[in-house]
Amino acid sequence: METSKPEKQLSPKDESIRARVLKRFRLGLKTNAPIGAGSYTNGVVMLVGEQVSHPDENKYHAPFCSTKGCSGWLNTLLEEAAIPEEKLFWINAIDNDGTEVNLRQIYDTIEPCTVFALGNVARDQLRKQGITSFGHVPHPQYWKRFKSKQPYPLIVALTGILSMIPK
Repeated sequence: METSKPEKQLSPKDESIRARVLKRFRLGLKTNAPIGAGSYTNGVVMLVGEQVSHPDENKYHAPFCSTKGCSGWLNTLLEEAAIPEEKLFWINAIDNDGTEVNLRQIYDTIEPCTVFALGNVARDQLRKQGITSFGHVPHPQYWKRFKSKQPYPLIVALTGILSMIPK
């Protein structure tokens, strides 16, 4: 007799992280983002990552849209700080096939209130494409691995910036 395994029940915390990631996907679709995820609208905070960790599994080029690893860690921090996804647009500097993403075109289209490079690859790509006014924070994987007991600078910065933007 074959028995099926009971479905694993998600904790409320895991459920809220999953809901955040789904919201990021849906915002990208709703706002017609040509690439990336989140709110593809004027005046948002543009967050630039490097490249999805598993390009063969992430055909949507959706940065930090996982509940695992450093993406899950970062999404947990965003959720705990109540950072609204509606104020964020996420994009990676390198596409799934290894080519550079035209960050300048995205930047010129949405005219973000500010930009953050998450790691050195993102920083270097922004500079290479002529975007010189941005904040730079260590990549979430680095911070999670080596400095997780300290506040992640991105969360501190987002909390301050978003408190000054009208709702």
